[in-house]
Amino acid sequence: MVHPLFFIGDQRIENAFVHLTLKILPGREDAKKKNLAKEIFDSLKDFFRSEENQLNIMFSVEILDLDGHYFKG
Repeated sequence: MVHPLFFIGDQRIENAFVHLTLKILPGREDAKKKNLAKEIFDSLKDFFRSEENQLNIMFSVEILDLDGHYFKG
């Protein structure tokens, strides 16, 4: 989802953020989730590398376990 208009702290236009939330099936060890988050974080930074000349980008990654009440098919 892209939001064309957003404000960050001091409302400076060159400041930006990318946040990714990944929901996975429960049961993974915390160490595996941490490693996955780090890999995704590094991939996001690589993907947006060309934008870093124009923007101050803050990145964050969140790994969540799906609730027990989900549907898969």
